[in-house]
Amino acid sequence: FPVPAEDYANIIPVNNGVMLLHYPVEGSMKYYLFNNGEKTGNIELFDFKKKKSELYESEVVNYLISGNKKFLLIRKSSNKFIEREIEPKKDEDIDLTRLNITIEPINEWKNMLYDTFNLIKENYWSKEKVEKLGDDPYLKYKKLLNKVSTRFELSDLIREMQGEYSTSHSYEIGGDLLNVESISIGKLGIDYEFKNNNYIITKIYNGDPSNESEKSPLLYTDIKENDIITSINGVSLDATNNPDKLLLGHANEIITIEIGDRNKTKKYYVKTMTDEKYLRYREFVERNRKYVHEKTGDKIGYIHIPDMGMNGFNEFFRIYDREANRSGLIVDLRFNGGGFVSQLLLEKLSRKRIGYDVPRRGIITPYPIDSINGPMVGLTNEYAGSDGDIGTHVFKLMGLGKVIGTRTWGGVVGINPKIKLLDNTTVTQPQFATWFKDVKYGMENYGTDPDIYVENMPQDFSTSKDVQLDTAIEYVLKEMNDYKRLDLT
Repeated sequence: FPVPAEDYANIIPVNNGVMLLHYPVEGSMKYYLFNNGEKTGNIELFDFKKKKSELYESEVVNYLISGNKKFLLIRKSSNKFIEREIEPKKDEDIDLTRLNITIEPINEWKNMLYDTFNLIKENYWSKEKVEKLGDDPYLKYKKLLNKVSTRFELSDLIREMQGEYSTSHSYEIGGDLLNVESISIGKLGIDYEFKNNNYIITKIYNGDPSNESEKSPLLYTDIKENDIITSINGVSLDATNNPDKLLLGHANEIITIEIGDRNKTKKYYVKTMTDEKYLRYREFVERNRKYVHEKTGDKIGYIHIPDMGMNGFNEFFRIYDREANRSGLIVDLRFNGGGFVSQLLLEKLSRKRIGYDVPRRGIITPYPIDSINGPMVGLTNEYAGSDGDIGTHVFKLMGLGKVIGTRTWGGVVGINPKIKLLDNTTVTQPQFATWFKDVKYGMENYGTDPDIYVENMPQDFSTSKDVQLDTAIEYVLKEMNDYKRLDLT
């Protein structure tokens, strides 16, 4: 039947037609891994007689249909349910606030421990290990269930049982533990110090004005570093009232801030942020890029890959074309939080330049485009894990360049966190093991070693010195002397 192409998720036949639930095409960040975002879409009813579809209900999470095809149970966001008679179209809201449920915590916790164990038995990647351990992990901790008195203690029990398999990515997250909402502190994207009874702005993180989540709250003001903050929301700052205290509970709000001294002040209206990590991350990347460019006379490029998920994918392609068009490249995998896109990024990095596209007018471009025409080096550390482990190891395995830093985290058995327990707790089972021709399964619980071991020591952090990055710069500059570039002749 003629319906447009959509992301259809639930298609059910009804009398004289078909119900179709489809979701909009959108980014996946809010649904990734442990984020709790729920997709909402539209239900359309396609009428076989009229040969066309009409909007039936919007903002729907999912729906079910009764056995006689006469009633729908529609779930909307915030766990709102609607019972609907299909023909004629009649609604009846289901008031869940009147529904009282008696919960016996001990029985619920017994069920949760048992379900966690069964999920491991069904999904853990190694059938041999599951059979070897048998029911022992469950029976060992089942004995302690009657001694559990709080939900926190149940978490300990579940995690200890998961730990019997000695495998990474065995998580227990959420549930009744997280039902209390925290109060956020409004963020201004600054560092400050208390000196001579004044709060002095020592650093303003400007971020990236083109990206809403990286835009400094002070971007459109003339506030500058070394200015003094005298008050926030009309409350004067002193030894007991610091900026963070006065911004408690004012995240993502428009606040007033006064800058000046005892003689003269100026008031500003700014909107605070809930989280300034992206501002600080942009500062980290741009500082390193500038440092590498200046120290090498713009000969070497620098890219940082924060993870192997959506953020890492976006960050890579955000600056790769600018950084790859130089005589060398530093690929920084330190602090990589893992994900699943390492294959896509490594495929791009592995492009070998074999020619050029030469127009009569315009810009000469390399073939393949964005191929590197110089030596590369990878940077890694103990905080690069999961697909960050894998990306680092394959960087070496593919011969893209040497890796400098410290041994990586060592967790390469992947997960698919979709199943929740009774109280909405997410438990994961290591499902997807990683095998390579040189180390077989040896990366799990070990990681991958760098070719050149360099560790940033505590004293280096205190003086803002990056020995690993300096070593990478020296290595690439040295390698450039012997690298056989392909230049247009």
